[in-house]
Amino acid sequence: MQIVIIEGMVSQVVGRHSHKTILLVGIMFLFGSLLVFAGCKAAVNPPPPVAVPAVIPQKADLLGSINVAEVIDDDILTAAYLAWAEGNSDMPPTWEEALDGIESDTGVDLRDFSNIIMFADAQSVASCREAGENASMPYFGVVAEGNLSESVLVDSIESKLGQELITTDYHGYAIYNLPPLDTQDESVSVVFLADGRVVFGDSVAVTDVIDVVRGVQPSISGTVGDLYSKLGDVPIKLVTRVPDSVTGEIPPEISLGPKSLSLLSFHDIEYLTLSLMRKQDVVHTVVSLEFSNSDSAETSYRMMWVAQMASKVIVDDPDVEGLLSKVHLSRSESSVFLTVDMTASEIVDVLSTKSQ
Repeated sequence: MQIVIIEGMVSQVVGRHSHKTILLVGIMFLFGSLLVFAGCKAAVNPPPPVAVPAVIPQKADLLGSINVAEVIDDDILTAAYLAWAEGNSDMPPTWEEALDGIESDTGVDLRDFSNIIMFADAQSVASCREAGENASMPYFGVVAEGNLSESVLVDSIESKLGQELITTDYHGYAIYNLPPLDTQDESVSVVFLADGRVVFGDSVAVTDVIDVVRGVQPSISGTVGDLYSKLGDVPIKLVTRVPDSVTGEIPPEISLGPKSLSLLSFHDIEYLTLSLMRKQDVVHTVVSLEFSNSDSAETSYRMMWVAQMASKVIVDDPDVEGLLSKVHLSRSESSVFLTVDMTASEIVDVLSTKSQ
């Protein structure tokens, strides 16, 4: 369930409405969520809290970040991508070719980025997923930091697109509007801030960032900001409020022979977090489900634990059985944690299996 929530919400933010640069951001987060399928060993002490990005609008309740400089050259990520691409003929066969392809198509070289912060409104993302092909662009934005030159990047994008970008002025900031993708009427907007930061996303999110910088709007705070801060300075992390429309897709109960098992406790999931960090040759991943009360957390934890134990008897696929048995469950008050430690070879094995 936690994988569906992460993949579903992130895929909508980085889906058909955006350029390949945003798609690769989604791939990086997706790799992180896939790790929850396997291996748990010793716990890792959590990193110290970090400040919440000051430019993110209050409206955002989905917030994630990637330390691109640290992740993009990581040998485990490279191996994971190769395993994933091997079973997908429409993907570039190597990590370098994927990066080169994005630069060739968009004029953007992710190797110039040091950090990427993604934000969105969780409900608009969920609504986009529910609407399917008729969906409008959700409220989302990406703040990229790095060795970025406005003139060089704009010239490169215009050269690749073969046309000049349309610009509009918003309180002294030049907003560049990329042409719509496919048959969509909506386009991605881009604005350059100071200190080598560029923001791209839907037009409302981009102007909201400008308003935050101007002091007209407040920056993000509250539970999402607190959870994001507590995850610390890790290479990949994600926090999202889980909309009622998403938890509402969980059936109220399931039949177990002549009896029924209530799943209503899972409807009390309010937030979900993902963090991923490297410790020598092991990738440490933690997914937490944040419930509205400790009783629902305890009930859900017990059901997940029983399901994990039952899988050892019911599942007859040794690979799947081995993966499920490695997931470590724990609970603290109203939080349920799924903890994973995986080596590079284990990650490659999981992704190779999923890509077949």
